[in-house]
Amino acid sequence: MDRPRNLSELWSLVVHISSRPDQRSSNAAIILGLLYVILAGPYVGVLPPLPFIALFSSLLGVGIIARVVDRFGIFENEWAIRDTLNLGVLLSIPMLYWRYSNKFLGMSSDYLAKMATDIPCTTGVGCVLDAQQNLAFYPMDKMVLFFGGLILLSFILVQNELSNISDFMGKLYSALRRFARDPRKGFEEMKDAFLHKESDEIEVDQEKTGNSQTYLAEGSLGSAFQGVSTSLFAIAVFLVCYYMLPEMDLSASTQVPFLFLGTGVVSGILLLQNNLDDLFSIRPHNLRDYTDGSGKSISAAVSLLTILLFVVLVLNVSFVPFISQDIPSFLTLVSLIVMICWSFVLSKEGAKPKVQSHRTAALAFLVIFPFLMYLFLRVMFLQNDGTNPVMLNRWEVRYEFMDLGNTFKINPWPLDAEPNIDSRWIFLKAAIINSVRVTLVSIILCTILGIIIGVARLSSNKLTAWAATAYVEIFRNLPLAVLLFLLATQIGLQFPMMPEEKNLFGGAIYYSNKGIWFTTVASYGALALSLVGLALVRALLRHKDRVEPRSISKPPGFSFRRPFSPLGWRYEPLAADLFVILSLVLLLTRVQIGEYLFTTSSGRFSPGVISSDLFEALFYPFLGSLPDGLTTIDGKSNVQSLGDNARIAIGPLMGALLVVYSLLVTTNIDDDGMNSLEVDDTEEGIRRRFTLWVAAFAFALGITMAGGIYEVGEALSMPDYTKDRNNDGILDQPGSWGIVEGTGFEITPFFLAMVLGLTLFTASVVAEIVRGSIQSLPRGQVEAAISLSLNPYQRLRLVILPQALRSMIPLMNNQFMNVWKNSSLAVVVAYTDIFYVILVMMNNVGKLIPLFLLLLVTYQIGSLTISAMMNWYNSRVTSVKI
Repeated sequence: MDRPRNLSELWSLVVHISSRPDQRSSNAAIILGLLYVILAGPYVGVLPPLPFIALFSSLLGVGIIARVVDRFGIFENEWAIRDTLNLGVLLSIPMLYWRYSNKFLGMSSDYLAKMATDIPCTTGVGCVLDAQQNLAFYPMDKMVLFFGGLILLSFILVQNELSNISDFMGKLYSALRRFARDPRKGFEEMKDAFLHKESDEIEVDQEKTGNSQTYLAEGSLGSAFQGVSTSLFAIAVFLVCYYMLPEMDLSASTQVPFLFLGTGVVSGILLLQNNLDDLFSIRPHNLRDYTDGSGKSISAAVSLLTILLFVVLVLNVSFVPFISQDIPSFLTLVSLIVMICWSFVLSKEGAKPKVQSHRTAALAFLVIFPFLMYLFLRVMFLQNDGTNPVMLNRWEVRYEFMDLGNTFKINPWPLDAEPNIDSRWIFLKAAIINSVRVTLVSIILCTILGIIIGVARLSSNKLTAWAATAYVEIFRNLPLAVLLFLLATQIGLQFPMMPEEKNLFGGAIYYSNKGIWFTTVASYGALALSLVGLALVRALLRHKDRVEPRSISKPPGFSFRRPFSPLGWRYEPLAADLFVILSLVLLLTRVQIGEYLFTTSSGRFSPGVISSDLFEALFYPFLGSLPDGLTTIDGKSNVQSLGDNARIAIGPLMGALLVVYSLLVTTNIDDDGMNSLEVDDTEEGIRRRFTLWVAAFAFALGITMAGGIYEVGEALSMPDYTKDRNNDGILDQPGSWGIVEGTGFEITPFFLAMVLGLTLFTASVVAEIVRGSIQSLPRGQVEAAISLSLNPYQRLRLVILPQALRSMIPLMNNQFMNVWKNSSLAVVVAYTDIFYVILVMMNNVGKLIPLFLLLLVTYQIGSLTISAMMNWYNSRVTSVKI
C-alpha cells in the first residue's frame, strides 16, 4: 500500500492493518505494540506508559465515531467495529505481556534476593555466633534443588522425551547386567545398542523444510543418545549447578536472581530452537552443514550463543548496569522478542506437526514461566519467613500439631475418638472412614436407582416415562447443598422426637430424630463364612459353564503371570477363582505374617473367624487405635507411634498385596482368552440358576443367623436398652439414647441425609447417562433381539445393557468421582467428614496450609483410586478379543 495522502487513505491503512485475514497486518500490529513497549520502557522512556485498557477504549471510541461519520459517506472504505477491536487486541498483547511478566518476575527477583542473602552473626553480641540472622535464608544447594529442579522438571515435560529416556535406561541396564557377567560380550552389546556402525543411516529431520537427509554416523557416541540428549543435557547442567554453585560466591541481589530467572528464559529459547540433538551430533564429516550459512547453521549458532552469552552474563552481570539495575525488565524484553519472532514462525505452519506442537508447548512455557516461578517462590518464602511468625505458623508444612490431643467431638462410630486424649490423626482417620463409607453406599445406591430410572424413561408406558422424567428434572436441577439441607430438616421433623421414640418388630429397630438402631448379626465370622460359601458357589457355577477356548495359550514353564497354567484350560480359571477367595480369607482372618500375630482382645486366635475389631486391626495404621486394644506377641497394646503402626501393618499389607496379585492372575487369564463361558440363557436355565442361588443364599443366611461354626451364642445382636428416663428403677420403653454400646447397629440422621442426598442427586445424572447410552445403540440390535423371541428383560440384560455399558463407564467414572468430591458438602448437615473435621481443625490451630494440603491429598487419592478402578473395568468391558 502506498503512503497515505489524506485522512481517508490513512483510515484505510488503519483498517487494513486491523483486518484479520491478512497475516501481514496482524504482524504489523503486534510489532507496533512491541515498539511502543520499547519506547515506553525503562531503556528508552521517550513515551509515557499508557494503560492498555485506555488504549483499547480509545480505539473503540474512535472506531464508533468513524462508523457514525461513515454513514455520511466521508470515507470510501467499509468499516466495522470488529476491525478496531482486532487492532486494539493485537496492539495490547505486547503491552499486556510486558506488565504481566515484569510484575511477576519483579516479585520473584525480590524473593530470590531475600532468600539468597546470607547474614551470619559475626560478633556474638545479641546473637549466637555464626547463627543465621536472615530468617528467610535458603542455602544455595537448596535453592538449586528447589528452584532449579522446578525448571528442570518443566523442561523435561515440555521436551517430552520420557519414553525415549525409559527405553535408553532399559538398554543401559540390560547392557550393564551382561557386562557384569561377561565383560567382553557386554561391551559388544553396549556397542551394538548405543553406537551405530559405519553403514548405519541416521535420518535427521530438517525442521523448517520437513525434508530429511542421511549421513554416516561412523560409530559416533552422539548417535547413541539420539532422542534423549536434550533431556540428559538438562539433567547434567542441573547436577553441575547443584555441586558447583554452593562453592561460588554469587551476589544475592543480582547474580542469583539473574541466574534462576534467566535459566527459565534460556530454557524456553532452547526448547523453541529444538536443535540440541543436532549440536551433539556435529562431527568433522558433517561440520560443513553447520557453517554454510543455511537456516540449520543459523539455528545452531543461536543456540550456542544463547548458552555462552548467558553463562558470561551470569558471571559478570554486576558489571552490566542496564541489566543488573532492572533484571525483570531485561528478561521480559528478551522473552517478548523471542515469543513474537517464534509466533511469526509458527504462524507460517512450515514445520512438521510434531515439531509445531513441541514449539507451541515451549511458547506456552515461556508465557506461564513468570507466574509459575512467582507462585513457587511465594510458597517457599512463606514457609521460611521467620520475620512474620503468624504467617509462618500458617504456611509451615509440619505436622507435629497433629500428634496433640483434639479438642472437639465427632460421632463415636467407626472409631471411638476421645477429645483431649486421642491425637488429631485419629480424628482425621475417623473422618476419612466417614467420607469413604458415605461415598461407597451412595455410589452403589445411585447406580442401581439411576439404571432403573434411565430404563424407565424409555418405557412405552407413558405414566412410567413421565414419572421418571419428572424425577430427573426435579433432582438434577436442584442444588445439592439445598437438597441436603431439605433432607436433614425433614428427617428431624418427620421422625419422632427422642422421648417418643418408636420401635418395630418387637424392638428389633428403634428410630427417632436422633438416629436409627437396628438388629445386626452377632458373629461377623459367621457372616464372613457365609460370604465365602456364596463365592465358592459362584466359582463352581462358572466352572460348570466353562467351554474350551478357540486358541489355547500356555506360557513355557512356570510363570508368575499365570501360575496355574499347568492345570489346563478347564481347571486353571477355577484355581484362580479359588486363589482369590483364599487370599481374601487370609487377609481378613489375621493370619500370622511376619513378626506379629493379630489376636482378639481376649487373646484367642480363631483362624476362620472375623471378630468385630478385625477390620480395624487390618487397617490399623490408617484407622487408628482399636476399641478393645491390639495385642501383639510382645504384649504391647494400643501402640500409636508411627514406627509401631508400620510394624503392625506388615501382615495386613502383605495380605492386601496377595489379594491384588490374585486379582491380577485372574485378569491375565481373562486377557489371554482362557476363561470362555457359555451361559444357558433359556428360561429353563435361568430358572435352574435362580433356584440354585436362592438355596445358596438361604444356606448362607442360615449360617449367619445360627451364629457360625466356630462361635456359639446368639444369632442376632439386638439393640439393648438400659436407660431409666424417669429414675424410678424401671427401664422405660422405648429410647435409643439408652442403647448399650456395641449392641445393634446405628445409622445417624446425618449419615442418612448424606446418603439420600448424594443418591437422589447423582441418580438423576446417572439415569441420563443410561438413557443416552441405550439410545445410541442401533435400532437393529433391539429388532434382532425381538426376532430371537427374547422377552423385554432378556433383551435388556443380554443385548442392550452389555453394549450400552461401553459408553456408560467413562461417564459413570466422572459421576462416581463427583460423589466422592460432593461428600465435602457434609458440613451442611453437620456430618463429620474430612472437610468438616479439617475445617474445625483450621479454626482451632490456625495451620491453614498443612491441613489444606492434607485435604487436597486425601481427595486426590480418593479420586485417583476411583478413576483407576473404573478405567480398569472400562478396559475389561471395551476389550475386543478375536
